[in-house]
Amino acid sequence: MRITDEALNEAIEGKRELGEIGLRFALKELRDFRQGLQWISVSEKLPDKEAWYLVKTVFNDSRYAVQHWDDKDRTWLGDDYSYEFDDITHYMPIPK
Repeated sequence: MRITDEALNEAIEGKRELGEIGLRFALKELRDFRQGLQWISVSEKLPDKEAWYLVKTVFNDSRYAVQHWDDKDRTWLGDDYSYEFDDITHYMPIPK
């Protein structure tokens, strides 16, 4: 089961009750969403699949980039520029 956007918006506006089961599903979606937004340290774990990721760099915590993890060569690649492997400190899947 998935809570529709319409039902969720109506519940937020006080126009609808989700009930206990609906509330549990909404909380599960929130938990799953938040887990997908956690930074993963490259010193603890490298990506396990080839894909694009949001990354933090050593240049400071406010500098972010989107880089592609190349699983074959085990390196980060970008569109316009690439960071050295040691420049990337953390990554996360790109949020939907």
